Amino acid sequence: MPSRNAKRSVSVALETTANTHPWVRRLLVTLSALLLLSLFSGEIRDTDIWLHLKTGQHTIETRALTVPDPFSYTSDLGPRYAGEEITRFFNLTHEWLAQIVMYQIYRGAGFPGLVAGRAAMLIAFCGLVGWMSFRRSGDFYISLAAALAAAGVAFHFQQSRPFLATFVCLAVTMAILEARRRLWVLPPLFLVWANLHAGFFTGWLLLGTYCGEALIYRVRGKERWNDRQLWLAALASFVASGLNPNGFRVIRVLLLYRSSPIQMDNLEWQRPMFWEPGIYSFLLFGSLVVLILFRGRTRPVDWLLFLGFAGMSLMAVRNVIFLALVAPVVMAAYVPKPRAVPQAAAIAAAAGLLLYDVAPAWASGNTFAFRAAEWQLPSGAADFIRAHQLKHRMFNNYENGGYLAWRLWPIQRDFIDPRGLSEEAYADYRHMLLNTDAAGKKGAEKLLAKYGIRMIVVDGFDYLSGQAYPLVMELAGSSQPDWKLVYADAKGVILMRQPPPDVQPLETGTALMPSLEAQCELHIRHDRGRPHCARGLAELYSVLGDGTRARQWIAFYLAHRTGPDPEAERIDRSLEVTSLNDSALSLESSGDLAGAEGLLRRALAIAEGALGPDHPDTAGTLNNLASLLEGKGDLTGAEALYRRALRICESRLGPDDPRTARSLDNLAGLLGARGDYAAAAPLYRRALAIAEKAFGPDDAATREIRENLQNLVKKSPKGF
Repeated sequence: MPSRNAKRSVSVALETTANTHPWVRRLLVTLSALLLLSLFSGEIRDTDIWLHLKTGQHTIETRALTVPDPFSYTSDLGPRYAGEEITRFFNLTHEWLAQIVMYQIYRGAGFPGLVAGRAAMLIAFCGLVGWMSFRRSGDFYISLAAALAAAGVAFHFQQSRPFLATFVCLAVTMAILEARRRLWVLPPLFLVWANLHAGFFTGWLLLGTYCGEALIYRVRGKERWNDRQLWLAALASFVASGLNPNGFRVIRVLLLYRSSPIQMDNLEWQRPMFWEPGIYSFLLFGSLVVLILFRGRTRPVDWLLFLGFAGMSLMAVRNVIFLALVAPVVMAAYVPKPRAVPQAAAIAAAAGLLLYDVAPAWASGNTFAFRAAEWQLPSGAADFIRAHQLKHRMFNNYENGGYLAWRLWPIQRDFIDPRGLSEEAYADYRHMLLNTDAAGKKGAEKLLAKYGIRMIVVDGFDYLSGQAYPLVMELAGSSQPDWKLVYADAKGVILMRQPPPDVQPLETGTALMPSLEAQCELHIRHDRGRPHCARGLAELYSVLGDGTRARQWIAFYLAHRTGPDPEAERIDRSLEVTSLNDSALSLESSGDLAGAEGLLRRALAIAEGALGPDHPDTAGTLNNLASLLEGKGDLTGAEALYRRALRICESRLGPDDPRTARSLDNLAGLLGARGDYAAAAPLYRRALAIAEKAFGPDDAATREIRENLQNLVKKSPKGF
């Protein structure tokens, strides 16, 4: 008969699972599957998909790899770094089989099929994490929690892209290695995987960790019965993975990526912010803590898995999902097992988790969304180009290049797309969007001429920063008479250089800004986490001198922002100060000096309190208030304010800034009115020199300062 101590040593995990009714487990699994399906069935927003579909279609129709690239007219430019031709070929070929599969799914089931396939693959990934965790822990609840933890990271990878094949194949490989059964599956798996996506090299790391553990145990005299089969399967898998268009060059290409500005600028290649609270940091530090606390009974493979895949995850945001495969399994193997909980509480917890995680997505309409995100695609612009059969060489957004190739090829070829095939084109692309040349000087005409571009198809904003693209504003303006705005809607605009007779230009003043506003409103409606275009619109309207619209849009942004933004709050206060100054000047011109002074002193208080006593807006308000006091005859009070405004301009804006010239002119005018010609003359001369340098000798502001100086000289008895 066993002792009491022996009875207490029975696994709590097994006891917990055994005491749970099967219907409870089935219900929780069903609820979890529903949760995962809702999380992974968002609409297709990743714009890479369009070139995957087009390339798959082209490969099927031509029965050959799509090399050289037919879809972009800049893809064959010369290399900018050693090895760029290798990375270009790699980018064109490493996903060929996945692209064929994706196109066949699309042809048979459309976008619902692609979304369903993506959801199934991510659910399989999380399910395998749960299965391996259950195999390690024997506890149903811990394994379910592990699967949901993996889902918390996988949620951010719900994109219909070939990298899903790597996630699933890696999870299948790890499951086979954990079970040490069906090792014969690995070589054919790696053969297929290596042609689906270049992430197959992560499987090498996985094979290496389990073979490394086998070697460690062998040295310790603990050889397992099928170690030789493991090593043979690993070797065969490695050899099989080399049967792809790029052979074993994947590691070399990854190193070459470090020389690629395109890849380094790509958000998914940035390093993750592991210090910020979240599911990734929990898995990263939680698994490390578990390994340290239970180091006496951890398996060597767990340390090898953690070091390998945690290190990989820290190198790029796109790699964090690999930690979601390893960390939950490691943690499940060693964390203390909870005692049985009431079944009703377990059900309530699962239902609460389901509602908590899915409710925000449901509210945005992005669950069970078996469709493409048409709202972010320039479909109207593509229809316009097709309707008019426009074959003029096109410039386009990086993000929309794939969609335009999908819709318009062979009528049109894109300038750039998410494949990033030309470093030279990408560098010029960034300059052109900012309306600068290759040296960073204003004006993109030379670069547009370099490529023979006669049509620009873009949306209006960089939605990450919110900046309105200067290229659109500059070319649509009257300063560029050859360029005409010919199409504008809520998804983008088209500008043409000397459009053909059947394409009628739009009135820029009535079409461009409404289009930008509609684009921003549509974007925020569907992507509430990125409202920055509203701030960009506010800044744009401020530059255009429309303070009313600027204040409306900055207020809209502040109402929809997702976190603190002190700079936007300062912009809001600055616009308020500007509005009060404008209202005060209007009252002053109508003769209401008392009302104007009240508004100016209110504006000054806001500027000093919210923006700072040395802010340029404070200086501008001081100048306006001083001018009003001067008009009322309070020359002493006005002089003090003018001198303070001048000090602010000189220290904050610089001695050669046009606003410094304005302050010099104002103070000189007051001193001249008081008869202090000797003090006024050098101030006028400084102001004139600044204005001539900034605006030119014939500008209206320059002429006004020159006339003020000439009048002073005439009135002065010494003729300064």
